[in-house]
Amino acid sequence: SVFPRDCENCEFHVIAQQFRTRDCKNCKVFLYSATDPIVESSTKIGFAPYDGHYPNLKRLVSEVGFDPEDNHWDDVFDFSQDDDTVPAPHWYILPEAERTPLVIDIPGQAPADSPFSDHPAHREPTRQYGHTGHNEYSFPAGTPA
Repeated sequence: SVFPRDCENCEFHVIAQQFRTRDCKNCKVFLYSATDPIVESSTKIGFAPYDGHYPNLKRLVSEVGFDPEDNHWDDVFDFSQDDDTVPAPHWYILPEAERTPLVIDIPGQAPADSPFSDHPAHREPTRQYGHTGHNEYSFPAGTPA
């Protein structure tokens, strides 16, 4: 699990079973998560699908049992959606123009690869949420997939 707290103006590239933020502001998250990510008491958290590349990433993802086709990057649960004291938007889908792949080449190692970039469905949200303006997406708890 990855649990950033009290972070501001950060960029995260994460592959995890679970991802959750608390008290974070103005962050970008490039995410593969096997479960629905969570934001709590956070504002302006931009989510995009993980698009990192580095040597042997395909093999490593397979070894830990993650399924690249089952990425919950956009199934965000907002614990603070009804809390007016937390400035909106709490989270949003990061526009395509702001998404930059992370590529790490290591001399003497295999070429950088990624099992995630092979799946175009992970480029755009897999579910449609209510758009309330200013790149803010919201949905009620219990909304069917």
